[in-house]
Amino acid sequence: MMRQILAITESMLEALVVLHVSKASNTEWLEGIHDVANGYASVMRALKVLDIKLQHQLDSNFQDILAHYDNGERTVEVLIVEATAWQRELEALFHPYVLH
Repeated sequence: MMRQILAITESMLEALVVLHVSKASNTEWLEGIHDVANGYASVMRALKVLDIKLQHQLDSNFQDILAHYDNGERTVEVLIVEATAWQRELEALFHPYVLH
């Protein structure tokens, strides 16, 4: 399960970078953000099952991005930074179990 969680987080980061540099339509961009948010929700559910609480949480970042989008902005830079910190926290936590 830990490897799956890390794979999802890596996919989320890759998708965010693509969204950041893409010339996608507003609909495609918004769908991409929702896909990333769904990946995040899946990871959070898995962490709850494992009874793991993390310092970094991205919920408010998704809310901020959608609020900015409603104002005509398409920005994910802050979420990329926060998601990277979140992924590093997971990697550090899972390192003894996954990398051996």
